[in-house]
Amino acid sequence: MPVPNLPQGYDAIVSTSPYTMLVYRNIHDVLIDRENDVYINKLAESWSTPTPTMLSVKLRDNLYFSDGTQITANDVKKTYEWILDKPSTPFYDIVPIDSIITHGNYLNIYSSREISLQGGFISLTGILKAEDIEKGEDYLNQNPIASGVYYVHFKNDEKVILKKNIYHRDFQSNKKAPDIVELILVPKLENRYEMLLNDEVDFLENLYIGKYDEVLATKKYQILEKDSNLVMYLMLNATSERIPSIRANSALSEGGEIDNPLRDKRVRQAIAHIIDVRSFITNDMHSKAYPIILPALRHLYGYPTEKECYEYDLELSKSLMEKAGYSEGFEIDLHCTNSRISRPLAFFIKQCLEDINIIVNIEYIENNAIRTRDTSRAMILSSMNIRSNFTLGYTLNNRYRYRHNPNYPRGENIFGNYNPRINELLDQITTTSIDISELSGLYKELTDIIIDETFIVPIINPFNIYAVSKKFTYTHRPYLKFTDFSVVK
Repeated sequence: MPVPNLPQGYDAIVSTSPYTMLVYRNIHDVLIDRENDVYINKLAESWSTPTPTMLSVKLRDNLYFSDGTQITANDVKKTYEWILDKPSTPFYDIVPIDSIITHGNYLNIYSSREISLQGGFISLTGILKAEDIEKGEDYLNQNPIASGVYYVHFKNDEKVILKKNIYHRDFQSNKKAPDIVELILVPKLENRYEMLLNDEVDFLENLYIGKYDEVLATKKYQILEKDSNLVMYLMLNATSERIPSIRANSALSEGGEIDNPLRDKRVRQAIAHIIDVRSFITNDMHSKAYPIILPALRHLYGYPTEKECYEYDLELSKSLMEKAGYSEGFEIDLHCTNSRISRPLAFFIKQCLEDINIIVNIEYIENNAIRTRDTSRAMILSSMNIRSNFTLGYTLNNRYRYRHNPNYPRGENIFGNYNPRINELLDQITTTSIDISELSGLYKELTDIIIDETFIVPIINPFNIYAVSKKFTYTHRPYLKFTDFSVVK
């Protein structure tokens, strides 16, 4: 499998890139896995909540790391204590854990508040060796002792080789899965497709849409498609200071002299109506995407399915620009990441905006820096990976995720504070006791405000497309697991 970046670490603390997580999910088992909102016991034999503030977990007998040493309750305890003690991790402060007590194969986890994540807490991370944890993160990454079906057999600057873990309890039942998986560093996109078409690699994750027809025409690859959790949207920076997640020029909201056409709602509406989303989907995405109304997945409860997307209307767009006093147009920057979807989409937006005399300068920015740029007069082509299966309010407002922890800093929503009513509505939506009928009304009002303001132009929810060679068949799961491959004889 060719990858643009090799994994940078093999423990949960530094698993931030998708390729690090790819390896991490395959070499470590969690206590309890979660698939389609159903919990499946892995390292845990069972779990229960004897009291609202206590979680009791029983480990399976005869669990082993990839070096042949036994996995103990103390390894589990030390792993969770280590992770929960690090504010930099996504697991920190999800639930305040007061103590973890082990007794044989049992772990009793105690909290000062109700543990209401329905097992989610113990499905977060793989288990590491207690003695290795004491040696620090560098040692863990150089010596990744695994608890999962695979382990890291070899790694250098060019490739990572995973082999099946013979000590894993499922080793015998996974005979159909490949014995060896190689992740090969191939940074250039063109080279990855050459290798695929020349049978030098067996599997390509996230098929680049521009190569879809070429790969399909070979008739030797299994093509898998699935709605992705990714949504793409264009953020129009009308009042920068009021978007907390972006460092911006405060002069704008203080009536400064900086000319920012995006402060005029008519300009923002003109941009919304000039981007021909349906044309992009048909011609550039091979119809492998959906237009969206809000930056959210369509199946989320509260998504405004009765609303219409911004439709392409050149004359309306020109009229709005004229009324705003910008019929001659202006020049503006577009910040985006250089990804397989962002790149062609940014170029398409640039072409569309030329029809209303807006000259766009595309600037590619590293993914981890795009939200910290000074964007006082710029647009941001951004994306959001939505992992929630709950409600629209959960997706739009990260305060919802931490509503059980009053000590967690008050989060912001992706819409900033353009309209005070947005935050008021989100605060009501996150109330657990709210009536469903009232919730629907709040979503409707929230959607009306967001669409009317048009400071965010929702664009697409693309498919995930995978190409698999004849050598393997693959059953797609939410996360890429090499045990989902089957060798074809």
